[in-house]
Amino acid sequence: MNLGRIRNLYTSKVKPIIIAYAEAHGNRAAGRESNVGESYIWEWRRMKERLKKNATNKTCRERDKCKVSRSGVLEWVMDRRKRGIAISMTEIRFQAILIAKQNKIDDYKESVS
Repeated sequence: MNLGRIRNLYTSKVKPIIIAYAEAHGNRAAGRESNVGESYIWEWRRMKERLKKNATNKTCRERDKCKVSRSGVLEWVMDRRKRGIAISMTEIRFQAILIAKQNKIDDYKESVS
């Protein structure tokens, strides 16, 4: 059974390339060409200046919160997915906060919204 696209993480170096293609050919065409949802391209176009400023080979979340992601959030998510348990972004943020507190990472900033 095909459930649609597989989610990918795109680095902030790749996003401007996709944005440039979208500006020349349209969001839908860029989405088909790069296998990205059209709504993501809309969001990236809104964040265009910020993406240019932060262009690296890492995703935004890797750069900002790498201490916590290495500290167990990924393992927690993968464990939940293996067991077939649905996970919301709020749960992931909450878990990141808990792991940061457990690992005494004082400069970690995240909000559960």
